[in-house]
Amino acid sequence: MHGYMSQYNQRSVEGALVNLKLGKLDAFIYDAAVLNYMAGKDEGCKLVTIGSGKVFATTGYGIALQKGSKWKRLIDLMLLQFLGDAEIEELEMIWLAGICKKEKNEVMSSKLDVDNMAGVFYMLLVAMGLSLMVFSAEHLFYHCYGLQPRIRKEIQPSPFFLAISRISSYMFLLLLIQILNSKDQTNALFIGYCQPLDVSQLLLFFSP
Repeated sequence: MHGYMSQYNQRSVEGALVNLKLGKLDAFIYDAAVLNYMAGKDEGCKLVTIGSGKVFATTGYGIALQKGSKWKRLIDLMLLQFLGDAEIEELEMIWLAGICKKEKNEVMSSKLDVDNMAGVFYMLLVAMGLSLMVFSAEHLFYHCYGLQPRIRKEIQPSPFFLAISRISSYMFLLLLIQILNSKDQTNALFIGYCQPLDVSQLLLFFSP
């Protein structure tokens, strides 16, 4: 879009307005205040603004003052007073609007309705239909020509981790035997009054 619009760049606002009247341009994008002024003062009221004066990409103007200036608060209060009393709108109607504004010769932009958005819903329905067709075809293909489930091979444990597991079991077994054979009552209380166990049963139980 930028490449297409760059072909129709204008050197000045006056030249753009002339090309608009001659039909060389279909539209001209510029500052809203300038365009409203030109459209309001145009001879014959042939220039119109789109959207009843509504603008897009709105930006504001600022007044630069020195830091700590005594005029800042006074200017802020005056601007707020202008906004509250609607004096800015009155000045805009006096200086920016012209005879063409009074005639209300403007192009009204229409809102989007169901008919404008029908194409989107049609594309969505087509996409859903294609998705169902592809899903059905894949399901039928794998149902008829699918591969047989592979036999899962038993995973062999790693010798390194197996050795660590055995060493841990043996160390725990030796510690438990030492606690059971101890005559200290504190150790007996620590293991929860465990009854004496057969060492052969412990070896069989803790062997991996």
